[in-house]
Amino acid sequence: MKKLLAFLLLCCSFAIANAQFNAVAVVGSDGYSVARASYNMGVPFVPGLGIVPQVSMYSRDDMDTMYKYGLGLNWQTPFLDILEIGAEGFYTPKKNDYSNYSLGAYASLDIAHFMMGVMPMDTLKIGAGVRKTYHTFYYSPDVDINETDIYTFIRGAKGGLDLGATYTKAIDYS
Repeated sequence: MKKLLAFLLLCCSFAIANAQFNAVAVVGSDGYSVARASYNMGVPFVPGLGIVPQVSMYSRDDMDTMYKYGLGLNWQTPFLDILEIGAEGFYTPKKNDYSNYSLGAYASLDIAHFMMGVMPMDTLKIGAGVRKTYHTFYYSPDVDINETDIYTFIRGAKGGLDLGATYTKAIDYS
């Protein structure tokens, strides 16, 4: 039992040492606000694999605050160090007569390796992904809407500063 506990403590401390915390806040008119947080943890003994638990909070003046919970996996491929692939899923419990869940996947390339000397960035990732979201509105009768989005993104990091931009386009909304 002591060996198992020591092993678990070692794994947890290794995961915490190789972790990255991200937080984002957005505000708008009519009391609209979004706060997101994620924690990218490295998986001990599996090079390049990360587990990313996430939580988001949405609020607006005319609705109760809603929460969205998610879990993602990302993998920095060891055979091609510039390639990262990932998958994620999200769930929003029923509140304000609404709930949803979504599944998605993405791939990105770290092009900073190709731009050494031209652009002094630690990382510069460009990527694309797809996400399928299932919305449920609890009215009489219930309304289900399926949404498929594609998106592209660019993210850069230099020292402790991370910047990014994402463009999303709905390709199916039925």
